[in-house]
Amino acid sequence: MEALKSRRRICSLPCFALALSFAVVNASHAQHVSAPHASVVDVVARQTTLQSTTDSRLREAIKKLHSLRWDFAGSSAGRAHRHSSSLFERLAWPRQSAEGAATKAYGQFEERIVAGMNQYLATGSQTEAACALDQLDAWAKAKALLDYDAKESTQAWFQVGWTLCSAGITDSVLVNDAALDAAEQRRVTMWLDSAAHKLVSFEKPGEPGNNLHYWRALAATAIGVTASDDSLFALASRRIKRLSARSMQRVRFHARWSAMNVRATTRRLRCSR
Repeated sequence: MEALKSRRRICSLPCFALALSFAVVNASHAQHVSAPHASVVDVVARQTTLQSTTDSRLREAIKKLHSLRWDFAGSSAGRAHRHSSSLFERLAWPRQSAEGAATKAYGQFEERIVAGMNQYLATGSQTEAACALDQLDAWAKAKALLDYDAKESTQAWFQVGWTLCSAGITDSVLVNDAALDAAEQRRVTMWLDSAAHKLVSFEKPGEPGNNLHYWRALAATAIGVTASDDSLFALASRRIKRLSARSMQRVRFHARWSAMNVRATTRRLRCSR
C-alpha cells in the first residue's frame, strides 16, 4: 500500500498482479458483487498478523509509517479540487515542473488518505481511519474528480485514474471499520462510484491496452465492489481479463523471440569454432 503514495507512470508487475488477483478472487461472482467489504487485502487477517507480529523488521517498518493524524496535522481536508480540464490544458510530459505543480494537490491527497489507511491496517487505529474517511468525504462534498473532459485534456483523465486508484483501494479497506460514520461512508462510496463511471466512460471499445488501462480497471474493480455496483465490477473484470490475455500473448511472443535468439547465437558460436 505504501506504493500508492506515489503515482507511478508505468504499470509495474506488482500493480498488474494486484489487479489480477482481485479479479480472480471474485471470479465465481463475475457478474454480481456478493462481498462489498472485500478488498485487495484481507483486512482482519492483516491486522491480526501485524498487530501481533514479533518480527523485528515488520515492527520497525510499522514504526516508520506516516500518520495522517500527526504527520499531516496541518493539512486541510477541504482543499479539494474540482479537477477542471483547464488545469492541465496544453500540459506536455517534458514540462515536468508544470506537471508537478498541476498535480501536487492530488499527490498530497493520496499521501494523506493512504497514510490513514496504512495506520488502520497496521495498528487498527480507528482515529486514523476516521481521519482518512474525513479526507475522502471532503473531496466527495466538493465533487472532485468529476469536472473534466478527457477529450479536452487526456492528462486530466490520467490523473483522475491514478487518484481514484488510491481513493478506491483506501475506501475498500475503510469500509471494514464499522465504527466509522455511516453517512460519511455512503457519501464517499456514491462519489467514488460516480467518478469511476465517468473515468471508464471515455474508453473506446477495442482500444489497445496499456498501463493506463490497468489503472482504470483497478480503480473500477475496487470501487465496483465497495459500491456493490455489479455493472461497474463486471466491466472492470472483463477489461482486466482482456488486458491479462494480451499481456500473456506478449510474454509468449517475447519468450519465443528470446528462444530464437538463443538458438541463432548458439549456431553462430558453433560455426565460428
